[in-house]
Amino acid sequence: MRSPGFLAVAALFGGLAFLLACQAGKDADAAWPDRESGGRPLLAQFEGRLPCRKPGCDKVKLGLALYGVPRAERFQLAIVEVDGGDDRQLYQGELRWKRGVSGFQSAEVILLSEDVPEAYRRWWQVWDEILLAVDADFRPIAGNASWGSTLSRRIAD
Repeated sequence: MRSPGFLAVAALFGGLAFLLACQAGKDADAAWPDRESGGRPLLAQFEGRLPCRKPGCDKVKLGLALYGVPRAERFQLAIVEVDGGDDRQLYQGELRWKRGVSGFQSAEVILLSEDVPEAYRRWWQVWDEILLAVDADFRPIAGNASWGSTLSRRIAD
């Protein structure tokens, strides 16, 4: 049988390990609320990792939630620059839809608000499960050997 002191120390270390695990690696794929502040329901959640364009930053984790009925009207976006400070940036607001990307005039593009960083403002909805980043000229943005430029729909846990 273990002594009460041993059990107390084991419980303390177990609690500390749990707290550290919860704090380690801030993530962009937060659990989004079922409704945004205006009451619109959550339609879809997307997440992915894209190349980071800042020195010392390996990748950017993105989480994007779309809200509205029957089509997305608002968004919430979380951005974490890994190895670039790991601070989580949050954006929310209204979005617009635009038709057409380079080579695909019937494509639908989600335009996030102007306060979102330029590199993460435009998303081509390739289909219900995939968003592809496009540049200011509405051309798809290439990834690199490690990270792509797509967000994938998050499957419910």
